[in-house]
Amino acid sequence: MIVFTMANFFRGNILLKNSGFVDSNLLPARQNQALYEVIRIIDDVPFFWRAHFNRLQNSAKLAGLVLQLSEKQFIFNLKKLITHCKHGVGNIRVLIVLNEKEQDSYFYFVPHSYPSENDYKYGVELGLLHAERIQPQAKIIQERLRTKANQLILEEGFHEVLLVNQDDLITEGSRSNIFFVKKNVFITPPAAQVLKGVTRTGVIQCLQKLNYKIEEREVAVKDLTSFDSAFLTGTSPKVLPVSQVENIQFNVNNDLVRRLMLELDEMINVNIEQNRQLFRL
Repeated sequence: MIVFTMANFFRGNILLKNSGFVDSNLLPARQNQALYEVIRIIDDVPFFWRAHFNRLQNSAKLAGLVLQLSEKQFIFNLKKLITHCKHGVGNIRVLIVLNEKEQDSYFYFVPHSYPSENDYKYGVELGLLHAERIQPQAKIIQERLRTKANQLILEEGFHEVLLVNQDDLITEGSRSNIFFVKKNVFITPPAAQVLKGVTRTGVIQCLQKLNYKIEEREVAVKDLTSFDSAFLTGTSPKVLPVSQVENIQFNVNNDLVRRLMLELDEMINVNIEQNRQLFRL
């Protein structure tokens, strides 16, 4: 498990600012309310990059801004950083900071922590954190919430924590989305209440392709015992089974979930091949 702090934000020491390499000390120390995305790289290709760029544009719109970074520049910066760092696998963080009337963009590799084979096989344990995002559909850094989540994860040894709002409803993870399964129905909190993760969107597309039933509806903490299985979705975990939330246990060997995991992996592989030429080094 990696807890991210300003001291270990870099994997290596390379910072790309507005398309030019600069000293890593120039990364803003305070980033609260900055826009950001984290994009996963496999075999030198940033998969689902377009969905990340579109969400960055949407986050800017929700924050009352027009994103000054173009799609062409977004692609150029990703390719330039991957080529320079020679990290064929990893996570790139894209940060947009408002400086008076101008926007500065930062691209840099960050330390990553992907689930182990045992995590996928046996599932992971989650906790509950009573906290809510401001503007949940915008991917904006909220340092206080992230600090509280990281502290609870570290103290209790959880893999992740689920956020619980003032109505005692589960919304999402601190850096992931959550799905539950009851019999043959997949249930996830409504899109209006959460950050619509890029992987969450891909998972819903996979569920539709597999003709699995999906419901977006509110999930109360008191109803956790009614579900058979649960899993997280996110850039780093992809689809990750959950073994328990607090003291409530779930089935990690759900055949439908295992089939979904394979389907998402296939979608990712296809996306990588479709974009390989664009990001060829």
